[in-house]
Order: sequence, then structure tokens, then C-alpha cells
Amino acid sequence: MFSTKENAAKLAIAAVSLLVLIKIVASILTGSLGIRADLVHSVLDLAAAVIAFIGIRISNRPADTLFIGVAVSMFTAIVVTRTLLRLFVGSRLARKTSLFSVYSGKGNV
Repeated sequence: MFSTKENAAKLAIAAVSLLVLIKIVASILTGSLGIRADLVHSVLDLAAAVIAFIGIRISNRPADTLFIGVAVSMFTAIVVTRTLLRLFVGSRLARKTSLFSVYSGKGNV
């Protein structure tokens, strides 16, 4: 269906970008917290699609040694994880502890 993996990744980025734009408009028009939460999920999907595209581009180059490849992968994973955690911890969403538990502390279990 697609001539290359790179074209498939480009199509995925375009489709998810369109979905993000639609959800932004829907969130603004309705004010729905559920749509806004799904928007955040779609933005993360977009980030994953972009990372996949970059990975596909890198994989088309000649192979490096195994050590260099593992070191670059570990460094990238650490930096991305640290950045996402810092963004989340600093957000207002992280301060709402009721979002992270099933039991809210009211009534008997």
C-alpha cells in the first residue's frame, strides 16, 4: 500500500496531526475535560509517530557499532523520560491526587 516505511510514518504524522487539530477545536467549543484528556493522549501519539519517523530515517543509514547504538538509545530514553516527568510534575494535573486513586476517602470501602 505504501511504497516505503517512511511514507507510512509521514501519513501517520499527518493523520494524528489532523486528529489533534479536531480535538483542539472540539475542546474549545465544548469545554469538555474528557475531550481535553483525549487531546493530551493524541499529542503523545503524535510525539510517538514523530519519534518513529526519526527512527525510520536513522535506520536507513549504515549501522554503527553495537555499543554506540546501545549508548545512544539509552541516552535518548533517559533524556525523553526525564523531560516528560519534569513536565508532568510541574503541571497542575500532578497536584490533583484524586486522579491517581480509585478510593477517594469518602465512605466505607
